[in-house]
Amino acid sequence: MSLWSLVVVVLVAVACTKPNPRSCQDGTCTDPALPFCDIDGALAGEEQTCIAVACTANEFVACRGDRAITCNTTGTDYELELCSGGCSEAAGGCRRCEPNETVCENGQVQTCDSDGAVIASEVCPLGCFEDQPRCREIDPSNNLGRYVDMVPAPQDLDLSGTLIITNTGVVELQGNAVAGIAHFLQPAAGNGAAIRVIVARDVRLADVTFATSSGSGPSLAILATGSLIISGRVTGLPGAGAMETIGCSGGAGESEIAGGSYHYAGHGGGGHATPGAKGGDIPNRGLFGGGGGIVSGTDNLVPLRGGCGSGRTSARGGSALQLSSRKSVVVDGVVDLRGAPQGGGGGGGLLIEAPVVELKANARLLATGGGGHGGGHFADQYSVPPRTDDGGPDLGTACMPSTSSCTPGGNGAAPGVPATPGTNTSSSQTLMEIGAGGGGGGLGRIRINTPNQIYIKTSSVIEAGVTTVGTLSSR
Repeated sequence: MSLWSLVVVVLVAVACTKPNPRSCQDGTCTDPALPFCDIDGALAGEEQTCIAVACTANEFVACRGDRAITCNTTGTDYELELCSGGCSEAAGGCRRCEPNETVCENGQVQTCDSDGAVIASEVCPLGCFEDQPRCREIDPSNNLGRYVDMVPAPQDLDLSGTLIITNTGVVELQGNAVAGIAHFLQPAAGNGAAIRVIVARDVRLADVTFATSSGSGPSLAILATGSLIISGRVTGLPGAGAMETIGCSGGAGESEIAGGSYHYAGHGGGGHATPGAKGGDIPNRGLFGGGGGIVSGTDNLVPLRGGCGSGRTSARGGSALQLSSRKSVVVDGVVDLRGAPQGGGGGGGLLIEAPVVELKANARLLATGGGGHGGGHFADQYSVPPRTDDGGPDLGTACMPSTSSCTPGGNGAAPGVPATPGTNTSSSQTLMEIGAGGGGGGLGRIRINTPNQIYIKTSSVIEAGVTTVGTLSSR
């Protein structure tokens, strides 16, 4: 054999021994995108094949002999559990109970009849209670668990297309009150807002607005003993859970009347997770804009609260919303808790907590600060920039001066972008009104609590707030 022929044979031999990443004949899968070995082909239809996994966290999938195949806690791989009592499709995994027995073990409650047949089975997302055969329950933040206990048989709620008034708890659909919804009012605690609490089983939210019947009022919490899905837009109008506290609220700008001309310095923007910005000055009249609101509140949104208002009385801070579920929260829509535009309200507060939290491709969590008001008081002077859902800064109101002199408001805060001050202006006695721009509002908070501080999200998700994670409490 020639030297060239020998080289060809060696190269062919090497090529033929290169491992196939889809094969797990040796019992291992090396490609992270194909993590699970489907030995018998029961899941993908081809034996000894490495397969991709996208599953519901903690869900039972199938039996493999005396082993139960279940989804892991992040929904990215399968796990195998050896069942001492055997695996049963009817039991939803390992068979755990003996005749006339109810047990909770390895995160599952099962009840057996007198013949030892499983007649009830439930997966416990938060594990088993220590000394009772029952699942551990979520313990909602802000001491709201007692309201779940007050509703022994909560109903399913589809709140799509509704208006929720947090002062009264009235839920309106096309102007008519929806009867039978269990709700409670928890008084304000500490530096937080009062909370309107709704208790239900499975909940769906789409095209929902919640608001107060006056300028400010309670925030909103929805507690689901089942799952909670957002499939459309949820809008909290500024004021529901917003705060008006010294320091956090923006300051009022100085003003005067001189020679028949009205002079208004800009109002400061409200604060929350980041500061609001200062209002513009009228330097040649010695009139100074109000200061921006300072950082206030807590990362974990305990107590629950929204953003602070600006120095402009009608410009409230963004609303506060708590979504707590015993099973899962899935967001595939927009949650809009931005501070008031045309005034610089601070961004609101969003608290989501469940054993599984998933933010899908269309998820937009918006808690940015409101853009500052243009200087002056006449509405026909202003051009209000349109709002978008891209998570960027809310632009300050622009000015179109006619018989007045005004300057633009500052932009509201967005992730990585601080609020900007209102623009200064100068006085002229020949004009009826002179006004400096108001400061933009600070950024709000987003908090997500899960058992392991991990939640699922796609790359297109927008989280326009200061986002933190925490550990879900159970009881």
